Amino acid sequence: MFKSGNVTVYVGDFERAVEFYTKTLNLPLKYRAGNVWAEVGTDGLTIGICPAAEGEPKGLSIGLMVEKIDAAVAQLRERGVSFQGKVMDCEYVKLAIFQDPEGNPHYLCELKPAAMTGCCECSCAKPAAKKTAKKAKKTKARR
Repeated sequence: MFKSGNVTVYVGDFERAVEFYTKTLNLPLKYRAGNVWAEVGTDGLTIGICPAAEGEPKGLSIGLMVEKIDAAVAQLRERGVSFQGKVMDCEYVKLAIFQDPEGNPHYLCELKPAAMTGCCECSCAKPAAKKTAKKAKKTKARR
């Protein structure tokens, strides 16, 4: 059912986080989609970096990549997993949010073919992207 996975770090300052993981920890940047998503890591670990949405907590989440999200959701529901709302159908991905028994948030992700061309403004990430853009403008104004 699962193709791969990652640990997603939700952050308040996207640029600072990317710099920390790539320059301080010296992890190679595998992929970047504007200011809404970046991946760093090693052969055994992928770390996704994502701006936390307005009002959402910063923290960690496990993302599991699937071929067909609807089938994966149905199979996990049969096993007792509850999902938050419906599958989010964004421009480049489909996402389904769930929690483990301890209340930790996780998600399933199905990449759409267009995502392979370099998604950078997925509609479900736009609020976070706007927040990041505003923060960048404020930082430039201070300089």
